[in-house]
Amino acid sequence: MLKILMIEDSIYKGEDIQRALADIGEYDIVWSKTKEAGIRMLSQMEFDLLVLDMYFPLTDGGKEYPDCGMLVLKWIEENNYDISVIVCSTVYRSINKSFVLDSIVYEGREGLAEEFKIILEAYNIMSARE
Repeated sequence: MLKILMIEDSIYKGEDIQRALADIGEYDIVWSKTKEAGIRMLSQMEFDLLVLDMYFPLTDGGKEYPDCGMLVLKWIEENNYDISVIVCSTVYRSINKSFVLDSIVYEGREGLAEEFKIILEAYNIMSARE
């Protein structure tokens, strides 16, 4: 079973992502809502995939921080953490890092499962449910 870390502070968007992934396969999803908690999870566990927002708080109780996702990507790179990343944000970001598979522009639940399925199958990460 694919182990996924999702860093996303929006309850609605996070639930949509979880449902979309459940529509295409079975996953063990760990959900973090801040940079601090996400990096702590990455430090303590091994994950196969990171679904990453770009704008979220640095710490619990903090305000959204612009490009917080880029700080997580920088940490992954500096620590040579072996993980594939799918960016899922309300604003398109083209990120030139070898471990970032693709970006999904989140516009609601409709079509989200299909977008994840296309990316996961294209990179042979898992066999999505038919």
